Amino acid sequence: MYQFLGEEFGEEKVKEAQEKLVRRAVAGDGVEECCFDTTDYCTYVEDDTKYLRIGRSKEGVVGRRLVGLALALNNQGVPVFGEAYPGNRNDVELFPGLFEGVCERLEAAGSDLKKVTLIFDRGFDGKDNFEMAWQSPLNIVAAVRRNRKTVREVLDSLELEEFQKSYETSYGECYVYEGGKVDIGEHSWRVVLSYHDSTREKVREKMDEQEQEAEEVLTESLDRLERGGPGRPPTKNSVRKKLEKVLGKRYHCLDWSLDPKAKNLDWSWTKEWDRKYELAGILPIITDQDDWTAGRVAKTYFQRKDIEDMFHLTKKALIVPVEPPYVKEDHLIRAHLFLTFIGLLCYQHIKRKLSNTMTDDDIKSAMKELDMVIATEDGSLQFKLANVNEETRPLPTAMNLEQYLPE
Repeated sequence: MYQFLGEEFGEEKVKEAQEKLVRRAVAGDGVEECCFDTTDYCTYVEDDTKYLRIGRSKEGVVGRRLVGLALALNNQGVPVFGEAYPGNRNDVELFPGLFEGVCERLEAAGSDLKKVTLIFDRGFDGKDNFEMAWQSPLNIVAAVRRNRKTVREVLDSLELEEFQKSYETSYGECYVYEGGKVDIGEHSWRVVLSYHDSTREKVREKMDEQEQEAEEVLTESLDRLERGGPGRPPTKNSVRKKLEKVLGKRYHCLDWSLDPKAKNLDWSWTKEWDRKYELAGILPIITDQDDWTAGRVAKTYFQRKDIEDMFHLTKKALIVPVEPPYVKEDHLIRAHLFLTFIGLLCYQHIKRKLSNTMTDDDIKSAMKELDMVIATEDGSLQFKLANVNEETRPLPTAMNLEQYLPE
C-alpha cells in the first residue's frame, strides 16, 4: 500500500485524491469555521530526509528525527486538509505555505472564503502572518502572545472584576473581557481576553508548585553553604541551572543573589510574579469580527479542542496510529500520513453516525474487538462480522452494515 501511494500517487496525486475525499465529506454542509494546527511525531530513523529532521518535538523530546503533520478541521470536526512537513520547522515559518494550502483546499471543497472563519493558536503568532491573514478574504479568530507590547498594555490595565461569565462547558466556566483594539503590524485587531476557571486553577496550582520547589532549592543551597562539609559547595551557576529547570519561562520573576564567601543567599519574588499569578490562564484572542459578542469570539476559538482531540487519536488513543513511523523514504512518509488523514476522515464519519453517548474510548474498544471474517462460497467472496455484541453492535448498525452481521 505504501509503495502504491508513494510511487503511483506523488505529491500532486495525493493532493487530488485528498481534495476529492474532502469534497465528498463536506458535500451539502460547506465550511463555516475551520480550525488549523500542526503536530509532530518522533521516529527512530537515523538519516535526514526532506521530512525527517532532528528537532525538539512539541512534547519536549529532543534528539530524534521528527515529521510534522498540518491538519485543518471544519466546524463539524471533519478533516479538510492534511499535509506533511519537515519536523525541524517551527509554526511561524510554516504558516505562509500552509495558510495558502488551507485556502486552496477550502475553495476546492466549494466554500466561499468570505464566509469562512479560520481559527488558529498563538504558535503561528508573527507580524507577517497576521498581515497575510488580514489581507485574505477569510475571517480570523486567533490567539496571540501575551508579551506583545500592545496586548500586554491591555492586560496590565485590566481588573479581574471586569470579566463577565459567558458560558459553561464540561471543563469549566468561561469568562470574557472586551479589550478593545490592539495594533499588530499595519492593522488594528479587536482583542478579547478569556479564561476557563478550571484552566486558570491548574495554572495557579503549577505556579504554587514552582514557587515551593524553587524555594526548596534556595533553602537547601543556603543550608549547604552554612554547614559546609564534604562535597562541592553550591555556586551561582549550579543554583541558577536548578532554578531555571524548576521555573522555566518564569525564572526572571525571581530575584536572588549568592555570596559564597559570606555564605549568604537572598531571594524575593518580583511584582511580575504576583501579576502573572493574578492573570493566570487568561488568553488574548484577536479577531476581525467586529459584530460578534466577546462570548462568541471565545467560544469559537476554544472549538480548537476538536483538533487537539484529533491529534490525541493519532498519539495517545491510537485509534488511528501514527507514532512512530519507521518508514525511511519521503514518498513513503507522505503515503503514511495520507493514510492517517484517511483514517481520521473515516473515524469522524463513523463518529458522526454514532450516538453522543459513545466516547472515543468506547469507539476504540469496539473497533478493536470487531472483526471481519472473509470466506469463499460458490466461487464468490462472503463477508461476515465477528465478535458482534452489545459493545460492538452500534458500529455496524450506525453504518447500515446489518447484512454482514451473523445470523
